[in-house]
Amino acid sequence: MLNRRYLDTREAAAYMGLSASWLAHARMRGEGPAWIPVAGTRIIKYEASDLDDWMVSMKVCGGRPQQSPKVGGSGTPRRRGRPTKAEAVTR
Repeated sequence: MLNRRYLDTREAAAYMGLSASWLAHARMRGEGPAWIPVAGTRIIKYEASDLDDWMVSMKVCGGRPQQSPKVGGSGTPRRRGRPTKAEAVTR
């Protein structure tokens, strides 16, 4: 039988040295480690091995991430705030 360890959001955040709010926001943005919703409840669980795997995937070697996160389909980071005048004109 497999010995799996499941953590709630606060435990998972403490395990990784992050804040629970960062982890919750990452989950809402579709980023961060894999998570498991408990059916019929608002409870979220994380498997410890998934947390370890996600942290390893974020490892930086030689100043560059091994796996660069992509936002959206274009691979360019999402801008926040109002568009510049030049961006507004081109739309």
